[in-house]
Amino acid sequence: MKHIRTTLIASLFFTFIGISNGQSVGINSDGSTPNSSAMLDVSSTAKGFLAPRMTAIQRAAISSPATGLLVYQTDGSAGYYYFNSISWILISSGTYSETDPVFGSSAAHGIASGELTNWNTAFSWGNHASAGYLTGYSENDPVFGASAANGITGTNITNWNSAYSWGNHASQGYLKTYSETDPAVKAISGLVKSNGTTISAALAGTDYLRPNGSAASLTSFPTLNQNTTGTASNVTGTVAIANGGTGASTASAARTNLGATTVGASLFTLANPSATSFLRINSNNSISVLTASNFRIAIGAGTGTVLNITGTSPIISSGGTTPDISISTATTSEAGSMSAADKTKLDGIATSATNYSHPTGDGNLHVPATSTTNSGKVLTAGASAGSLSWTTPVTGTVTSVTGTSPIVSSGGNTPVLSLGTVPVANGGTGTTTGSITGTSALALAAGGTNQNITLTPSGTGSSILNGAVAINTSSSSPANSAALDVSSTTKGVLVPRMTSAQMNAIANPASGLMVFCTNCGSGSSGSMAIFMNDIWNIFNVACLNPVSPVNGTHIAGANQVAWNWTSGSGSTVSFKWNTSNTYSTATDMGTATTTTETELACNSTFTRYVWAYNSCGASNPISISQSTNSTTPNAPVEGTHIASGTQIVWKWNSGATGYKWNTVNNYATATDIGSATSKTETGLTLGNSYTRYLWTYGNCGASSVVTLKMVFLYIGASYGGGKVAYLLQSDDPGFDVNTTHGLIATDSDQDYGTNWGCPTTALSGADGTAIGTGNQNTLDIIAGCATEGIIARLCADLSLNGFSDWYLPSKDELNKLYINMAAIGNFDTSSWGLYWSSSEINFYTWTYAWIQKFSTGSQEYYYKTNSILTRPIRSF
Repeated sequence: MKHIRTTLIASLFFTFIGISNGQSVGINSDGSTPNSSAMLDVSSTAKGFLAPRMTAIQRAAISSPATGLLVYQTDGSAGYYYFNSISWILISSGTYSETDPVFGSSAAHGIASGELTNWNTAFSWGNHASAGYLTGYSENDPVFGASAANGITGTNITNWNSAYSWGNHASQGYLKTYSETDPAVKAISGLVKSNGTTISAALAGTDYLRPNGSAASLTSFPTLNQNTTGTASNVTGTVAIANGGTGASTASAARTNLGATTVGASLFTLANPSATSFLRINSNNSISVLTASNFRIAIGAGTGTVLNITGTSPIISSGGTTPDISISTATTSEAGSMSAADKTKLDGIATSATNYSHPTGDGNLHVPATSTTNSGKVLTAGASAGSLSWTTPVTGTVTSVTGTSPIVSSGGNTPVLSLGTVPVANGGTGTTTGSITGTSALALAAGGTNQNITLTPSGTGSSILNGAVAINTSSSSPANSAALDVSSTTKGVLVPRMTSAQMNAIANPASGLMVFCTNCGSGSSGSMAIFMNDIWNIFNVACLNPVSPVNGTHIAGANQVAWNWTSGSGSTVSFKWNTSNTYSTATDMGTATTTTETELACNSTFTRYVWAYNSCGASNPISISQSTNSTTPNAPVEGTHIASGTQIVWKWNSGATGYKWNTVNNYATATDIGSATSKTETGLTLGNSYTRYLWTYGNCGASSVVTLKMVFLYIGASYGGGKVAYLLQSDDPGFDVNTTHGLIATDSDQDYGTNWGCPTTALSGADGTAIGTGNQNTLDIIAGCATEGIIARLCADLSLNGFSDWYLPSKDELNKLYINMAAIGNFDTSSWGLYWSSSEINFYTWTYAWIQKFSTGSQEYYYKTNSILTRPIRSF
């Protein structure tokens, strides 16, 4: 029982899957305490850290990822991704080369060698390419690009002239080329030197001005770039030392600068008595540096008079120049000197020593040696204090067990034994140092369902795991290269999450320390932060993947779905759409937020995927689902049929998957038209009425039938004793959707050579102008005007081609004849082509009627006494 109990406890230090409560957790191979700035300190110089590795699909499938969650993606754009509370961000080293991550928010961020647009925008420089400078990414100092002198060439000095207000240098005879080493040096002719000679233009490149004599009174003397002679006994200001040296303004400052070096800071001086290094002059006059220990050896330290000693226990010193030194006596709790009597006692306790007394109380630890006959027996305490005896263990069936914590027994003759809470470390089953060891692999599993395992060090203590550690659900060993190997395809790693203020408040952060800063990214979004090179480095602050799109309202038909979505951030981004959750094969939708998918099965549910993407990467996909309709398609809508010759072109609306057409009401024998929206039928008889039948169909079946009807007539067709002149439309009086009606005109004009009649008489009812009023106008004219031979009477009396119901057309009916005169034929379109209508008009007096000029189409009123043309019509 004791062996089982110890094994379970010891396994705690080898399988670390659970929760550790305490200040910090360290994973290392040297047992060192974790860094105080880290909750988890993985320390190794031979192995790295492995976060969970998974594919892009597995990463996207993580449900409700925590802000700051870290995983390594193995496919696609492989690398470390963290979740910033909105989307997954790839930690990229290729784009963020600037040492100052704030530069990432600049408009010039990410400029390439052949791209000037960002520079132009960032610094408002305009188009540098057209300006003739900064045409490449070659300037070391981009600020120089703003200078008017930027881009100067061997033959172009205009920029120099403008930059320094020098005027036209070419006309001045100097700086004609770009050959001067120092453009500030100008050739000055006629300048007198201190020795009385004159500097000529030819010597300007080699002759320089310099002071003559001592520089004793010179202050703020400029940098000496030429050989100078004389004594500078009163030079003030900072003196540059060597090439680019720091110099010093005073002797003390110079010594301070020297002391700032690694060796100088540790050299022993009167002002630095705690130094650890000393200078030594060698026999060859060279100087070397000795450490403090080597220096003491070199000078023979350790001999001479002791001036003062201060001791700590067990050494005792009276102090002063002649101190008394002693060592205190050892006790059971303190180290010290040992008496001769005590030494004698210890010497007597050796193998087979018997010159000491055994303790007489319970818990006697001094067990006298026995013979080998007691092998396998159990040492048992006797009834009296201090008595012991060897007894043989009893074997057989256990009939009852009464346990105390951590052993729990159900009691009875067949007891069930279990372990309760197991105490660890001091007072528990381990050793006095708290260590638990085993001879084989150890395991620890919590009982029950979904129970945690907790490590709780005391006070400010830390949890330390010695050796490589694996965190997984497969009990697999960590990778050989990893000190900590966290393995999962469904979960990531969470580093500490904190605000920028909390991050910056970490005392003495360790190099490589990683946190997730919740407000360090662009727009106060989250971002990974790593402490290195003595600063916190923020990753991906300028370039964020877009957030996922937002599902829209989809429009479903029986065989199609119009998918809709919107941008999740409200800003303009691009989208990709796919029938599977695979970004690499998705269709690029650009900025469109809808797409229509056709030829789908009816009464079925479909799931599609949409990503948002920008130059930084893609969002997590959203899945959108929609079911197609289960109803049959809508019936088609009849269109306007077209008749000509001996044929009818039957018409209907578009939009269905397919159509079927038949001359009888039978879907099974109908002709499949496909998606066409017309059907031409030939060999028809003019004037006959035809009925046809039409259906729409799709994957869900066919619609109800639609009946198509038409009397086979068309404008200009010879029918009803003349030519079809007009077919009534839906807004005309007398229109019938089931029966075709219209007007028929005679084949030619009826040149009666007579007038309208009764020029001074207002004829009651003869003023109708609309379509359908011509016949009544004609009857009213005849009834009100008894004059023989008037035009209305001649039309009414006409019998032509077996029809005798002709009449004079009204004003609007006459206009339809004009519109269709080409199809009807035989109209006079000359300036004399004037035709009577039956519509009277009251223009001051009833002496006028409406006519129409077929040369221009204008309608005018005309004296009734005039004799002009007419074209009789009849209705059908």
